[in-house]
Amino acid sequence: ITENEFLLTARDIIQKTKRPLSVPNEVLLYKMTKEVKTLNTVVLSGEGADELFFGYDRIFSWANSSKNFDISKFDKLYSYGSHKDFEIIESIIEPYLESGETIDIISRFFQIGHLEGLLLRLDSSTMLNSVEARVPFVDNRKLIERMAGVNFNGRFKKQQLKRISKNILPPSIIRRKKIGFPVNLSKIKFNNKVKNNQYDNWLSFNLNTLIGEDFDIREYVQ
Repeated sequence: ITENEFLLTARDIIQKTKRPLSVPNEVLLYKMTKEVKTLNTVVLSGEGADELFFGYDRIFSWANSSKNFDISKFDKLYSYGSHKDFEIIESIIEPYLESGETIDIISRFFQIGHLEGLLLRLDSSTMLNSVEARVPFVDNRKLIERMAGVNFNGRFKKQQLKRISKNILPPSIIRRKKIGFPVNLSKIKFNNKVKNNQYDNWLSFNLNTLIGEDFDIREYVQ
């Protein structure tokens, strides 16, 4: 996808949904779903697997080894912005702080708070293309409740999924290095650039699209 196509598609999605896009790869999910539509109107999604099977390696490793929850460490591992908005981070994590140890807090946050945003992104990307996305890893009765009693080592890095898939998928897929679905924002030419922070530039682009070009995020970011 070209830079120009990315920006035009992002603006189109923002204007249609009347909301900012939390992460830029929603644009790519939209484009991917557009291709899916040429073959199918229903698609299975893997959303929820990382949250249930502790697929975010660095965050869950830290959570499992930390007795006391450290919000600054959580911010560093979880946030992409300028790490200056502790009030926002605190408000996000506060409902889960009574869940128990750090691993319990993080696990519950990801399966509820974090996943909610991913499902919204998925629903928006697919429904805008008239495609229905189904999420089998979010089955509460058959899967989530069953996994609740499995210990950390049995869930970390999707061990259970790898175990049951070993006779279905080749080792090259099961053992391959985990990668995200990144967008190289540093290659995108945004207006109102905030120095040295690509995600603040992305936020500025979203707000400018929603509110108008006269909004300048530099007034609010030091």
